[in-house]
Amino acid sequence: MEEKAYEVLKLNNRVSAAWNCLQSNFSRSHELVRVYDASRTPAQQEGKYTIPTAGLYPFQWLWDSGFIALGFAKMKDVSRALTEIETLLFSGMRPSGMLGHITFHTPQPTYYPGSDEWGVPPTDSGHLISGISQPAVTASMLRKIVELEASDDTIQRAKKMMPSLHKNHCWWMTKRTHQETQLVAIIHPWESGCDNSPLWDEGLVRSNHNYQCCHLPEFQANDGGSSDCFRTMSMSGMTF
Repeated sequence: MEEKAYEVLKLNNRVSAAWNCLQSNFSRSHELVRVYDASRTPAQQEGKYTIPTAGLYPFQWLWDSGFIALGFAKMKDVSRALTEIETLLFSGMRPSGMLGHITFHTPQPTYYPGSDEWGVPPTDSGHLISGISQPAVTASMLRKIVELEASDDTIQRAKKMMPSLHKNHCWWMTKRTHQETQLVAIIHPWESGCDNSPLWDEGLVRSNHNYQCCHLPEFQANDGGSSDCFRTMSMSGMTF
C-alpha cells in the first residue's frame, strides 16, 4: 500500500512539474516571441511561420508556434498570430488528425533526424512532418487570441480552424489513450515539450531493456551540428 502511494506521489510531482513548465511559457509568451521572431528571414518563412533558431532548429515546431502566436497577439499583431496557427494546422496535419512536432517546410540536410529518418507520409498539403507530436496547446492559444481581439476577421479565421483543431483532439483521444486508464498518453519524452527533463530518466532506464530485446533501431540526434545536445531515441510505437 505504501509503495503504491509512493508511486502516485511521484506521478503527481511529475504532472506538477510539467504544468509549471507550461504555465511559465504562457506567462512569458510575449517575451519569447521577441527572441523567436529575431530568427525569422523573409526567404525562410515569408511571414507565415517562425523558426526557433536559424541553423540550429530551422523548422516549425508544434507547441512553439502556439506560444509564439500568443506572443504576436499580445504584441498587437493578431493577424500574424492567426497566420502562425493557420500555417501549422493546414501544413502539418496528417489525414488522421495528427500534428507532427516538427513541420519540415524547407529541406535542411544538416538537421538530424530529418524528415527522411522519420519516414512519415506527406500531409495533404504535401509537407513532411515528424512521427511524434507535442502538447495540444494550439486550441487554448487560439481561444486566448480571440479573447484579446474578438474582431469579425479574427472570429471568421478562428472558425475555419475549428475542424482541424477538433480533428487533432480526436486523434489524441483515439490514438493516444491508454486502454486501461483511459488517460491520454505520450510515447516519447519529446512529446511532452520538456525534452531533456530528468523526469524521464527512470522511465527511459526501464524501457532501454525492451529496446535492446526487440532490436529496435537507435540513433543520436544532432541538432544542426551547432549544439552539444546529442540525444538517443528510438522510432517505436508511432501512430500516424
